[in-house]
Amino acid sequence: MITDVWHSRLFNVHAWSEHKAVMSLTEQVFQSFTDEQKATVIGKSNNKGKTDLYRALRVILVDQYVSWRTDPTLCTAIQRGRNTWIVGSRYNGMNLPHRTLDVIDILIEQGLLHKANHSYNRTGSPIGNRSTRIQPTDKLAGMFEHVGLELHQLQLHEKQETIILRMNDEDNDDKAIDLKYDDNALTRRMRKEVQAYNAMMLNHYVDVASLTEPCIYREVKKRGSTGKVTQRVAVDASHKFCRRVFNRNSWKMNGRWNGGFWMQLPKEMRPDIYIDDVSTEEVDYSGLHPSILAWEQGQRLTGDRYDLGKLIDNSITLEEQRKVVKLLVLVAINAKDRVEAFGAYNQNATKPCKHNVLNALIDAFIEKYPFLEASLFADQGIRLMNIDSQIATEVINTFVAKDIPILPVHDSFIVKRKNVFDLQTAMSAATIKVLGVDLEYESRHEGMMRKVTKQAMNTSDLVVMPFNLSDKTQEYKDRYNLWKEQ
Repeated sequence: MITDVWHSRLFNVHAWSEHKAVMSLTEQVFQSFTDEQKATVIGKSNNKGKTDLYRALRVILVDQYVSWRTDPTLCTAIQRGRNTWIVGSRYNGMNLPHRTLDVIDILIEQGLLHKANHSYNRTGSPIGNRSTRIQPTDKLAGMFEHVGLELHQLQLHEKQETIILRMNDEDNDDKAIDLKYDDNALTRRMRKEVQAYNAMMLNHYVDVASLTEPCIYREVKKRGSTGKVTQRVAVDASHKFCRRVFNRNSWKMNGRWNGGFWMQLPKEMRPDIYIDDVSTEEVDYSGLHPSILAWEQGQRLTGDRYDLGKLIDNSITLEEQRKVVKLLVLVAINAKDRVEAFGAYNQNATKPCKHNVLNALIDAFIEKYPFLEASLFADQGIRLMNIDSQIATEVINTFVAKDIPILPVHDSFIVKRKNVFDLQTAMSAATIKVLGVDLEYESRHEGMMRKVTKQAMNTSDLVVMPFNLSDKTQEYKDRYNLWKEQ
C-alpha cells in the first residue's frame, strides 16, 4: 500500500537490461497473465519472434526494480498523457507506446503493483500533481529478491537522447516542452561528444567517501512557491549519465551539461568526492560570467570581483557584503530588470536584504565596473551559459581523448588530484579557443585556499597541498569493492 504519494520518482522510460535474471523475471511475469492480458502486452506488432517482444513489460519491471532497490517505500509517478508516449520521438528512444499504461494496469490487476490515483494538493512538488503513483507489492518484491543485480549493472539510459532542445513557458519557467528538431552537423557532433563522455565514465567509479548510504536528502525551493520540498539525490555509479539541454528553442541559449549526481551535491560535500577511490580537487573559473561580459567590452577583470573596497550599508558586515554582492551580480546578469533581480536574490539568499540595500550595492558594483552596466538586468545569463557550455565541452573533450575521468559542474571541474595540471592546461586552452583570452581560475576545495596562478600553471611539477578529507566510511569501501568486483 502506498503511504506517501509525494515520496516519488518519475518513471524512467529508458530503464533496460539484457541480463538473464531480468529476462527470466520478465518471462515469469508474462506467463502469469491471462491470454487476453498477454495479447495486450504483445500488441499488434509485426515483429513477433524478436527478443524485444515484451519490451514495455521489461522496461516497467526494470524501472520498478530500481525503485525497490533504492527504497522499498519509494513510489513512481506515471504521466498518462499521450505526449509522453509518442512512438518515434527522439525523447522516447525505446519507442514505448501508450499501450504501456495498459501493461501497468495489468500488473496492478495481477497484484504486482500498488496504485494511488491522481493527487492535486501539493504546491511546489517537483513531480506533477496529476500523475498516478505505482509501487511494487510484496508479491513482486518477492520476485525481485531473486534478481540480485546492483543498479549499476542495469542500463538505465538505454537509447536516451543526450541533446535536448526545449521551449520554456514564459509564465512558468518550471514548465518546459522538449521540442522536435532535425539533426544537423552541429547536433550530431554534440551528441557524439556527450556519448563519448558517458561511455568513458562507465569505466570509472564516482562516489562520496563520507556517506554511509549512497544518497543525500536536500531541501529544494520551488520557483513560484514559498515552501520547500525534500528531494532525494542518488549518489551511486548508476547516476553519472550526462546530457546537454538548450532552451528557448535555440542552439545559442544554455546548452550546459546536466545529469551527473555530483552537480546536485552541496559544494561543502564535493571535496569528499572520490574517483576510482582517489581523492579529487575542484577548479573553477573566477567569476566566469562577469569576466566574459568584461572581455566583450575589451576589459579584463582581475582580483576579487565582488570586493567593493568599502562597506556600503551598516546593516551587513563587510564579510557578508561580499557574499551578497556575488549572488546579487549573478542574478542581475540573469534578470530583465532590478525588481526581478531583487526578488530572485531574496528567494535564493540565506538572509534576505531590503531592496534599498541591494540597490546601493549594485550601484557600487557598477561604479567599480562601469563597462558592465549595460550587461546587467539585460537577460544575459542564458546566453552566457551557452558560452560556458562551449568552454566546458572543450575541457571535457580533452579529457575524454586521454581517457581521464572528469566531472563537470558548469564552470568548474572535478578531477583526481594527480590530474590538476592537466585540468589547468585544458581550462586555459578552452577559453583561448572559445573567447580568445586566457581567464583566471582557482581551487574550490576548502582548506586549500590556493589561487591557481599563471606561474603555477606553467610549472609541470606543481605541488598540490593536502586538505582535510573526511574519513572513508566502511559502507563506501564496500560499495567501491563491490563495483570493482562486478
